[in-house]
Amino acid sequence: MQRNSWALRNSDTGLLGTVIDVQTGEWKGSLAGLGAGFDSFFEYLLKAHILFGEVRELEMFTELRQRIETNMRRGRPKCRFGDGEPPNYLNVDIKDGTVLNTWLDALQASFAGVQVLAGDLDDAICSHAFYYAIWQKYELLPERFNWHLKAPDVPFYPPQA
Repeated sequence: MQRNSWALRNSDTGLLGTVIDVQTGEWKGSLAGLGAGFDSFFEYLLKAHILFGEVRELEMFTELRQRIETNMRRGRPKCRFGDGEPPNYLNVDIKDGTVLNTWLDALQASFAGVQVLAGDLDDAICSHAFYYAIWQKYELLPERFNWHLKAPDVPFYPPQA
């Protein structure tokens, strides 16, 4: 990853947005999430360390992971224990971590694999179970799932239609 992009993280939350104006270096949108536009990024940071021993990428992954936990995670602190809703990672504003919408997209399901690679098996099991339950109910993952209504927002991923 270009160090310049990493330097453009929001100074308050440490999160990255999805679209950047290459002329000005300003974020064009304020959405931060774990699905489309982000899913491979986290995976590649961690795999750069696992496969090639890249220390800086591991440092970036570790810092970003902590920022994700602080700003995107909602629900109880432990996946399988405690009161309240099971944890989930929501789409938030990169400026302050406020929730921006009520949908999660299908590509966010891949984050459970990143959690496994990072050694966070308890949360990986929880993340996988959430998306697997949706898969079982609808016989596929909807492109967007409304976590508030517990129903699809966009029922099919275009190649599945």
